Amino acid sequence: MRFFISLAILWGFTSVACAASSSETDVYAYGFYSTIIILIVTIGLLWQLSRRLKQQTAAHNALVSSLEESNQLFNLIFLNSPIGFVIQDADGKIIRTNTAINQMLGTPINAIEQQYPLRQMIVDPLTRQQFSEYYEKMLKEPMHLHNWEVEILTPSQQKKCLRINGQTLIHENTIKGIFWIIEDITQEHLARQTLEHLSSTDALTGLLNRRAFLHKWKEESPRALRHGYPLTLVLIDLDYFKQLNDQWGHHIGDEVLKWFAAQMRQNLRPSDFIARLGGEEFAILMPHTDEPAASRAIEHLRQATHTDLKTDTGKTLSPTFSAGISQWHPPESFERLYQRADRALYHAKEQGRNRTSCASLLIKQQTALIPQSAAE
Repeated sequence: MRFFISLAILWGFTSVACAASSSETDVYAYGFYSTIIILIVTIGLLWQLSRRLKQQTAAHNALVSSLEESNQLFNLIFLNSPIGFVIQDADGKIIRTNTAINQMLGTPINAIEQQYPLRQMIVDPLTRQQFSEYYEKMLKEPMHLHNWEVEILTPSQQKKCLRINGQTLIHENTIKGIFWIIEDITQEHLARQTLEHLSSTDALTGLLNRRAFLHKWKEESPRALRHGYPLTLVLIDLDYFKQLNDQWGHHIGDEVLKWFAAQMRQNLRPSDFIARLGGEEFAILMPHTDEPAASRAIEHLRQATHTDLKTDTGKTLSPTFSAGISQWHPPESFERLYQRADRALYHAKEQGRNRTSCASLLIKQQTALIPQSAAE
């Protein structure tokens, strides 16, 4: 560039010199040199332009190559990710998926969508409805679906648990579709269920433990109050269980506990919540059941257990139990309900064991024993 500037300056001095001279020879020389300088400058400018075009072409090619590499890397990640990806357009049509989502469902998702939407695989009707409503909103306004865990039934009739995240895709204030990120968390879900089962279950009998039983009470009592149905608590003790352990050993005692737990599961309703509170103490929470109905159910259980139990060691035992029954009178606390059932249980033991006692009848008996003058 400096070279061309120097030529231009030289040309300027030559022009001034020739203009000051009146010689015809100098004028011809001026024209010749001017032409030469113009050609040189033009060639230089063309060379500079060519060099810049080459540089721009090289930069463009480098940019195109970089974009192609980025696109290849994106495709590699998208297609081979262990997490499922699905892209839908603004009309809800699936335009791209990856291998992971097809493996989760056992068939290409596009083939599934031709028959029925993926959301129809959701097992729980309420969750399916809520998901469908949210999905329709995402096609109309910018929204994000965060960590929805749903249980689905695949076309091959496999139950799986998925964690779903969705994001509305927007470009220039226009909704272009939805990007879904889907993880198969079936094993994680099963492990969590196993841990929850272990933390809420009595290891010996498989019944609810005390903590889980109290949790059921906290769930069921508001429901009973809201819908107005009766709720009854039953406390049960196996009779003379300490003597049984002392005489035959704890391994025989454990057999009796497991046998009795199985008898309760077999003879009570699936809707009844049965727990082992500890040792030989059991509790039953009976929804939709008043005290007389609970008494009949426990009496049926008592009759069903009037059979000889043959242990693994060949010993024959005849276990019996005593029970105290109390109906909940809202809004009393669980502690108050438990105390009345416990007093009824104690009364059954005082009366010779192997029997049931109802809290309401016990209260009536105690009231009848109060002298009239004292009552007044």
